[in-house]
Amino acid sequence: MTKLIDFFLKLCQIREKQEKIIIRDSEIGLKRFADHAFQEALFSFLFARELGFDPEKLIKTILVAKIYKSFPKEKEWKEILSCLPPKQKEEFSFLKKQFLDQRAQTSKLAKEIILIEKIISLNKDQAHYYYQENLKKIRNKDLKKVAKALLIFKNSKKIPKNNFERIAKFLIKTSYLETFQRRDWVLRGVKDPETVAQHTFHFMVSSWVLGRRKGFEDLKMILLALVHDLCEVYAGDKVPYLDDSLRNITKEMLKKPPRVPRNKKIEWLMKKKQKEWQGIKKITEILPSNIAREIRNLWIEFEERLTKEGRFVYLLDKVENLFQATNYWLKDKNFPIVAWWIHLKEMLDDPLLLKVIAALDRKFQHRLLKLNGPDN
Repeated sequence: MTKLIDFFLKLCQIREKQEKIIIRDSEIGLKRFADHAFQEALFSFLFARELGFDPEKLIKTILVAKIYKSFPKEKEWKEILSCLPPKQKEEFSFLKKQFLDQRAQTSKLAKEIILIEKIISLNKDQAHYYYQENLKKIRNKDLKKVAKALLIFKNSKKIPKNNFERIAKFLIKTSYLETFQRRDWVLRGVKDPETVAQHTFHFMVSSWVLGRRKGFEDLKMILLALVHDLCEVYAGDKVPYLDDSLRNITKEMLKKPPRVPRNKKIEWLMKKKQKEWQGIKKITEILPSNIAREIRNLWIEFEERLTKEGRFVYLLDKVENLFQATNYWLKDKNFPIVAWWIHLKEMLDDPLLLKVIAALDRKFQHRLLKLNGPDN
């Protein structure tokens, strides 16, 4: 389990690496690798569903490709693989080789999706030139339709006329999550905090890896993680039991786990759920009805913990926050990490996730003892 902890903490570094491309002999800095990975995975899911094929291998290929592109040196890549269980080590290695293999059909499609998604991050003129320069690399006719639609809808309020245009408009709207910084970190004064998209990328990978240990289907776990925060395009990001007004929040409040009366807790949760439900309905209404329905059902399964998978991923989302909090704490000894540890231990009841927290405890016990004293 300690090796897996190292893997999840290494993934946090991907959030800090920026992707760059060349347009007309000029280097253009884009969003982080993790932001793009979220959007490309979402693109893959929508495109596969529209054309009626299974998106699992395509999404996995894109996730592994982004990890590899973030750690391209052979030594770094081997260190990443060494943290994984044997079967997943083999799978990641195979997917990386397939991605690099020009003959593999899934890899060709993945590369074209990665290519096209960049259009979303570029301004109108850059996107036009980028598309023209890479037109010959886009072989799939349906992907060309999406690419053209992305160019049309970048700065337009036009109404989509077909499903490819609906997908393009949805991708542009959800790209907001690539710049939407998570409020937990903003309130704690983290410099350059992670975005919702970066969190979702890490969450997809951890759901895939840990879900496998629970015996759950890989694709189901990845999709639950993929859609869980789409509602935040309209609903925003909420910090548990805190008022929306920043003026009411002090640093002292953030050093301890939230302690509020049960009735206030229920009231806050009901308001949050209502706003997020309206958010997921609004963001998915752009999409073809069958895809919109699937996303809403996945979101409800996660939010209401209706299945074993939904409940596990819901709890893993809380653990996921601890991975990132630990990453910030390792860089800044004054980061208020204790509140995260205590809160999770109070709410977790899944045996595997309890093992994850115990492994974190063991890995950082000396540092935690220095911070809190032997009685904490």
